[in-house]
Amino acid sequence: MNMVYLLLYVIAAMIVGFVMVKTYQEKDRMRRYVIVLLALAMICIVSYSVNFMTDNYNVMSAATSIMMAAQDFLLVSLFIYTTEFARISNKVTKVMTIAAFVIAIIDSVVFIANIFNEIAVKYSLVKCDGIYVLGYEGELWFGIHAVMSMIITACIIAVLVIKCIHIPGAYWGRYIVMAAGLAIIILIKCVFIYKIIDLRFDISIFLYAFIGVMVYWNTFWYSKKNMLTITHAMIIDHMHVPVILFDYEGVLADFNTSMKELFGNLEYDDREQTIDWFFKSKCVPVMAGQNTFQWKLDNKAYDCRIEKLLDDKKRLLGTIIVMQDVTELKRAYTELENMVIYDRLTGVYSMYSFMEHCKSYDGYKGNIAVAVCDIDGLSEINFKYGQKAGNSVLVNVAGVLKKKLKDSAYIARLNEGDFVAVIKNISLKKADIIFAEIEKAVSTECSDDKMKVSMKYGIAMRNSTNGWMMDVVHEAVGRMKGKKDR
Repeated sequence: MNMVYLLLYVIAAMIVGFVMVKTYQEKDRMRRYVIVLLALAMICIVSYSVNFMTDNYNVMSAATSIMMAAQDFLLVSLFIYTTEFARISNKVTKVMTIAAFVIAIIDSVVFIANIFNEIAVKYSLVKCDGIYVLGYEGELWFGIHAVMSMIITACIIAVLVIKCIHIPGAYWGRYIVMAAGLAIIILIKCVFIYKIIDLRFDISIFLYAFIGVMVYWNTFWYSKKNMLTITHAMIIDHMHVPVILFDYEGVLADFNTSMKELFGNLEYDDREQTIDWFFKSKCVPVMAGQNTFQWKLDNKAYDCRIEKLLDDKKRLLGTIIVMQDVTELKRAYTELENMVIYDRLTGVYSMYSFMEHCKSYDGYKGNIAVAVCDIDGLSEINFKYGQKAGNSVLVNVAGVLKKKLKDSAYIARLNEGDFVAVIKNISLKKADIIFAEIEKAVSTECSDDKMKVSMKYGIAMRNSTNGWMMDVVHEAVGRMKGKKDR
């Protein structure tokens, strides 16, 4: 008995047994496939380890044949598991499964019969470190057995490769690792069978423990633990907006490329970089208790949200901050707002703005003068000199109004050639003096050798009898038209 070699296989059997217990505790439906795989791997390891427990040729031969038969069913089970795990179970894979299962039954019958007449493998006792282990030389059927095993294994790898073709690269890990593990075991098997290296016992059987661990890891552990990496690649980075995540202790846990571009000194493994450090060092404009705020950085505007991540028992899992670039949105909103609030041609307020502004005078007790100014003959100017000349007159008149009134009045354009100006805390007499000066300024500043420009104005005062501003405007319009008629 070789205790060193035997100990290796005992360790392998213990690993498989431990993984079987862990698999049984899982609630996933895939556990039944994994349990079958682990049971067959256990049979292979235990049956082959008999080689190191006895020198009896017949016992060693029977144990090795059982191991060969178990290998066949292990590969078939691995193929079934792979199609289910990769969700590529269809008519083709079902036919392949049935064919592989039939082949495994035939192959196992041949190897059981081989115990008595060695029709597939001829065994021999080989001395290794002072003890005898069972060596074997393959006959024709053993070659067929090897080819069938290779084909089933190639089908398993093909299923994994097909799966990878149809999924994002971030998810390849769990399938590529399994394919690589199978390739390594096949390589070691070939080295042993063809004696490329003088190995006295088949160490690939020992690696069946690795298959068990790998399958468990792929099925249960990977999907639970490695989703953090996948989440980063497929969600956080894919969002293309700055995102930063702090763990339950407030330590920086994750961030994406967009956040790194804003703040280049962020590090994954620096426990000094906490959420408090982030708020303080980056001068985050957020007040205590706020979960939304606006932040201007590098001539860009961001709408930011702070979200506390809690488990089902309301315990803090972490804190995530998401920053949405709204620079273009705000610019578009400002442009739209300006289109509504201001008259695009003259730059004074629009009629819509004036109607809204009138509401602000409700309840106001002071004097309010409302002046309506109208450009004389604007239609004739447009007809005689063109629309461009008429627009120029409107712009020039608006310029005179803004220059003369400055910030003392609210100026708006009512319609084609009418402007309205509202002045607080002023008498009718003083307002009349101001607009008389404006009337003269329009005549001198807006006229030229070819075109004479003039305007008329009417002023009305808001008082207790006409508290509604539009009544005052209509009164001012009437007085302006009276001047025109005269």
